[in-house]
Amino acid sequence: MAKETSHVKHPKLTRATRSLFGRNAISFLGSPCSELQSFGSKIQKALVDTHHSTWVDQDHAYFDAKPVSEEDSFAKATQTFPNHWQHSGVFKKDHVHPELNVQSDLALVNGNHFQCEVEWILYHPSKLESLQRKKGRVLKSEVWIISKAFIDDVRDLMNPSAKVIAPEDELLIIAEIQKASPLPALKALILAGGKSSRMGKDKRFLNYHGMPHQDYMLNLAEQQGIESFLSVSHESTQAGKNLIADRFIGLGPFGGILSAMMHDPNAAWLVMACDLPSFDQEAIESLIQERKTSKFATAFLNHETKFPDPLCTIYEPKMYPKMLQFLAMGYACPRKALINSDSHIINPNHQEWLQNVNTPEQFEQVKSRMS
Repeated sequence: MAKETSHVKHPKLTRATRSLFGRNAISFLGSPCSELQSFGSKIQKALVDTHHSTWVDQDHAYFDAKPVSEEDSFAKATQTFPNHWQHSGVFKKDHVHPELNVQSDLALVNGNHFQCEVEWILYHPSKLESLQRKKGRVLKSEVWIISKAFIDDVRDLMNPSAKVIAPEDELLIIAEIQKASPLPALKALILAGGKSSRMGKDKRFLNYHGMPHQDYMLNLAEQQGIESFLSVSHESTQAGKNLIADRFIGLGPFGGILSAMMHDPNAAWLVMACDLPSFDQEAIESLIQERKTSKFATAFLNHETKFPDPLCTIYEPKMYPKMLQFLAMGYACPRKALINSDSHIINPNHQEWLQNVNTPEQFEQVKSRMS
């Protein structure tokens, strides 16, 4: 009797860990809305280099004129730093369109209107009765931002393990928010799935530094303490645990990068081609040190092409849906994705870092120069 196979409706994909409002979200309550908005603006300004942040609120001026009538809906607006209302609209309570905030690393939320899994209390005495009515919710808060003079007034509302921070201790507040919204872990991807048709032999096995060049590139990343992977063709028979086979077939480097993002959509990916003989520790350290996690990517500017180089670049998790969007529009060029995104472009200390080798003649020239 033939063995029955279970029916699978759709493939199981690894989803990025996200809240409804952003990759991470913290709601604040316990103060009037104007105080919360002012507090959120300060936090956004302090984190502008590391987090693309949004302030999620009910835009009173807009929505007071257009009240929400449906009981199962609410009005939501998303404000990006410094003062731009990115999205405004009425949303069903069970579906607030998280794709609208896919770029957001951190959502700071007005807890007077919306509730998040992580909630902090920014205490103002005018809101004492309001907090008492929400005691079950308030007791779960792990952080109170409150002046010492008011602590005795709210002792019965405070979680015994809650961290208490004075409002004037802004550095500690920022540090706690950064702890609650950690930066994406960095992983490395060595692009080694090309056909090497112009070279006539597999470029990843060429020897510039006493070993196959794919191993040299892997070593560069591993010396930085970065978990490293090889991007290989879907037809590859190579064995090993840290291999990522193409799941987007026929798209070249674009498909390899997307396959890594699909493998771990929560990670940032340091992508390096396997045909960069002059790429070294100084190059990789420069890229890591200049990384701006609030941007879609950090890339070197190639002075010869006058464009960012997409094959020695750090791609942040927010670039994954962006690249899928480009693919849906018929573009499979990672350089176009960089150019048309809010990317951080830096100058390399040495242009040789970006020189790739594609032909036997170029290989001999580089080997001769290195010897």
